[in-house]
Amino acid sequence: MRICSNGWVTNDTVYTGTDIHGDIPDTTEPNYVIAPLWTDLTPVPPDSGLPYGKIFYHPDTFFYHGYYIAYCNVIEWKNFYVYGDYSGIPVTFQMLFWEWADYGVLMHMNYLSVPPSATEDVTVGVDVWSDELYLEEYSPIAYINRGYPPACIPADSMALLFYWEMGKVTEKIPAKLKIGKPYPNPFNSAMEIQIEVPVKQNVCAEIFSIDGKKITTMVDDNLKSGKHKLIWRADENVSSGIYFIKVMTNDYEYIRKAVLVR
Repeated sequence: MRICSNGWVTNDTVYTGTDIHGDIPDTTEPNYVIAPLWTDLTPVPPDSGLPYGKIFYHPDTFFYHGYYIAYCNVIEWKNFYVYGDYSGIPVTFQMLFWEWADYGVLMHMNYLSVPPSATEDVTVGVDVWSDELYLEEYSPIAYINRGYPPACIPADSMALLFYWEMGKVTEKIPAKLKIGKPYPNPFNSAMEIQIEVPVKQNVCAEIFSIDGKKITTMVDDNLKSGKHKLIWRADENVSSGIYFIKVMTNDYEYIRKAVLVR
């Protein structure tokens, strides 16, 4: 994930210093954008003597409830200024990105202080996100584009909520076995990997340490066609390091790498 000082994030490879804020949706770069407050911001007002603005990022907070897993990424822009306007109150806002396995994706945007100069040409919304995350099909949401409509402009102590429900996404059966990426990666205590099975067949997924020692078996069973999420909750005696997930069928063998950080 790339975080831009101008109030947006992406998992694209675009140069994150760009101050061009466009419409949502838009095919020009940057793509795959989540924009809680996309405008021309600066953390360091030149020759002002003001304190530096900071970005705080707390990744992949893990929650476990029964069978289901949730992750929350928290990003906060604190004490930023609109470029050219350093006399007023600084801009402070945050974004919480929730991912509930088998439920959906929730984006919660909180605004602590938003002076009028920060909203004259602001864009707020969600462009098409990458299929590396759980949602593979949904429409972009533009809450406000370049300050329009004015009635939707963010204000102090305001909050916005964007939500996509997994149950409304039509499942597609793949033509061949597909193995997703471990998520989160690196991880602290638990990670999951999604596989897509074209026809009912035996699937074996095992975890190995970097020296080839087998740690555990995630699954070794006949799985029906469709999507399956395999979860590994590393025991306390499993140390930090690089681990390999080996997924095997009668016809295929895949290897994925994951990093455990205690």
